[in-house]
Amino acid sequence: MKKIISLTLALVMCLSLCACGDGGDGSETQGSTAGEVDFTNVLMNSGVTWGYINRNYCFGFIEGGTTTSSDVTWALDGDTVTITQKNGDVETYRFVELNGVFYLVGERNTMYSDVHIRYGEIPCKSVEITLDNWQEYFELYHKSEEQFDQFGEPTGETREYYYLRMKDEYSRIYLCGKSEVLLRYTQNGSEYDERIDDGHEYVSTLNYIDYPLEMVKIQGTLYFVDGLK
Repeated sequence: MKKIISLTLALVMCLSLCACGDGGDGSETQGSTAGEVDFTNVLMNSGVTWGYINRNYCFGFIEGGTTTSSDVTWALDGDTVTITQKNGDVETYRFVELNGVFYLVGERNTMYSDVHIRYGEIPCKSVEITLDNWQEYFELYHKSEEQFDQFGEPTGETREYYYLRMKDEYSRIYLCGKSEVLLRYTQNGSEYDERIDDGHEYVSTLNYIDYPLEMVKIQGTLYFVDGLK
């Protein structure tokens, strides 16, 4: 009887150790592989440039933090890419996956990978622009920009810019190749005809603080990426 009990206990211990060993191996393997994305490899894009959805421009990332532009460098931190211009301007983009494809989404701009999706294949939605709703999508924007000479040294002067432009949340998902909006506005007693279309998301205006802008007529269709914010 004692031998039977001893053999039974030994068998139970062996089975317990085997179960623990199998569970540990499985958990470790799953944790080391699940959810991992090589964003550096995605950024390299198989040597193909990224296209901007909201303007006619392409941009490529090269190993070592360089780009297809000699004045621009990049750095990657997790799923966030920081792009730095020679003049010190910085833009930050994050990887966002939509329908199995990665996009680089910034504050005002978004890039798509031409390796995995063509511009015409990007899912889109549309909205008709009228006098009743245009202010939901557009804003008046002013900025001051320091001026530099040909040697990159500051001149002590600034240049003022006044725009009628798309708001950030719409600019970054705006499909310029599909959209077209015609507009007419008045400033300082004059009337101006402009358009938002292929490659454009804003128009330059007079100083709207001194010369208020009044929209006279606006019509057209804006297309946006469906699924991105």
